[in-house]
Amino acid sequence: MIRLYVLLTFVCFFIYPYAQQRIYLEDISISRDSMYLVELNQSPIAYSLEARAALNKNDEKEGKSSQEWGIVWNYETAKDYCYAKILCGNSCYGDFLDQRYADVIIGKKQNGIDSIIENRRFLKGIDVATGYNTILLECNKESAKIFTGNNELNFVSKFDYNFNKGKCGIYTNDILHVMSLAVETKKNIEREVGTDWSIEKINNYLKFADDKVEGFWEYLDRNNDDKRAKIGGRYKFAIIKDNEDYLILYISGAITNKSSWNIGMLKGKLKSTIFENHYDLVWYDSMFEPIETDAHADITDDVILNLQFPTYESSFRLYKIRKASN
Repeated sequence: MIRLYVLLTFVCFFIYPYAQQRIYLEDISISRDSMYLVELNQSPIAYSLEARAALNKNDEKEGKSSQEWGIVWNYETAKDYCYAKILCGNSCYGDFLDQRYADVIIGKKQNGIDSIIENRRFLKGIDVATGYNTILLECNKESAKIFTGNNELNFVSKFDYNFNKGKCGIYTNDILHVMSLAVETKKNIEREVGTDWSIEKINNYLKFADDKVEGFWEYLDRNNDDKRAKIGGRYKFAIIKDNEDYLILYISGAITNKSSWNIGMLKGKLKSTIFENHYDLVWYDSMFEPIETDAHADITDDVILNLQFPTYESSFRLYKIRKASN
């Protein structure tokens, strides 16, 4: 029976225009007849899976070796997943013409039925004994590519891909030493922070706004620990009422990652509380990483907005501008 180990925790890095989610493991061993799976906990538009590993043994005999390992993705059940594996063999064992080879087999299981997408034989570029090899999957919603090799990656195949967000990982039918396992997902951040608010639409709306919070707000000053957090710019925002809450829309002033910020993007939200002029704050930092807990905002005298991030021992203030933005 195949044993499953599922990893759920990610270390996150966010880079525009995609939010990237990355996990990296190294120096682990997987026991015989096991799968080590990673749970994709978002809806990525693309992801890559790269494993570098070596079998404990890799028999030489007539035909195929008994040992194999590979990567899996689109894993839903033990009967439904895609795979790419390395399976070594001998062309004519015991003969002086014998040649050791490695077959890279790409396939999928559906309802337990195995079908082969590609089978390519390599006579070089892959370690055919117990050395380390790499298998790399790069995929998006339309197609996937497989690469493999011991010292450098060789292209194996490109094929149509029916994308889903199931588990992915590595498997083996014998003891496997894993030097590294990396999974990186890419999610279109524009779906998170993109809006239909243009500068013209914002100006036209705010001309007639009578809510004391709505309007243009510009950077005033800051109080922060540079070792814990850096202010991403001297921002100018528009704040627009959204039901009981408020949208903070970017206008200008970004310094860090400046080229990625466009007018009308969502910089944050002020979420109403039971306290007057006090709001829970949802904030997208300069690299589009959301801060959704332990952040809040206060408005003083209807003209000073103080955004506070206690976890980072940082805050900065903005003042309200009475005129529309150019």
